[in-house]
Amino acid sequence: MESVKKIIAEVAREVFEQSSKEFDNKLAKQTKSFNEQMKQLSRQIGGIGNSNGRNAEEFFFRSLEKTMTIENLSFDSITVNMNRYKKDTNLKGQYDIVLNNCDTTLVVEVKYKLTPDYVDQFYHRSLPKFKQLFPEFAEHKLYGGVASFSDFDNARHLAAKYGLFVLGQAGQSLKVLNKDASQL
Repeated sequence: MESVKKIIAEVAREVFEQSSKEFDNKLAKQTKSFNEQMKQLSRQIGGIGNSNGRNAEEFFFRSLEKTMTIENLSFDSITVNMNRYKKDTNLKGQYDIVLNNCDTTLVVEVKYKLTPDYVDQFYHRSLPKFKQLFPEFAEHKLYGGVASFSDFDNARHLAAKYGLFVLGQAGQSLKVLNKDASQL
């Protein structure tokens, strides 16, 4: 009787080990498949986000290009996606839309959906480096602005508080949402 119990226990242990290995293999395959699907989904979502961002940039660029004015400021030129890296200072920056005239520059950060973090980063990090990166505008009066189709957590209010122009969409047109932007 004792040997039968040993045989049954050994068979049960072998069956358990085999089942456990099969389960582990199936789980590993399913995990790999799940991870691949998540990567594909992330790429698709990222593509949608990038597409939304490009649409916002295109809308605000075209709208500003038509008018070349913001409130009482008129501009002679507009540039999209200004990038610069300065090796000697290790400074780099990318600016979505830049409008200029002979003595004034307006730098506009464009987001599909504006958040307070984007506003803070633009106001405290990106905008202060602009004149260092582009010394040809060092003597210009500098204004900042943010443009978005929507905002999150009162980001537009924060931008206005910082003295930035706040631009939004009103139907098919550009709308300045605040009137009291200040020179930086």
